[in-house]
Amino acid sequence: MASRMGFRDSPSRDTTACWTHPQSGQSSGATDATIVATHMMLEAASLDLGTVWISYFDEPKARELLHLPDTWQPVCMLYIGYPAEDFRPNPKLSGRRKPLSETCFFNTVPEAEG
Repeated sequence: MASRMGFRDSPSRDTTACWTHPQSGQSSGATDATIVATHMMLEAASLDLGTVWISYFDEPKARELLHLPDTWQPVCMLYIGYPAEDFRPNPKLSGRRKPLSETCFFNTVPEAEG
């Protein structure tokens, strides 16, 4: 998954590829790519396929293997396939979530704990 975005100080910046915040100059490309990858993962799950989001990879090697232009920023790799029949999620990594009351707020954010 790569985002077609330019870099702020790059002469080859593609300003037509994605939205750029007018005040910060930040491109929406990485966010857009993340949204697309999430939807791909949801669709794969609906087809009984498993997915693995890879965000730690050798970027220069990925650029070379995938022939990515300089104006594209690789964001993640997404492995998609059929999980093993005996697959069981790791209990240390799966199913532990904070309650919504600790992560979602309405009109206010609690004071940061010091």
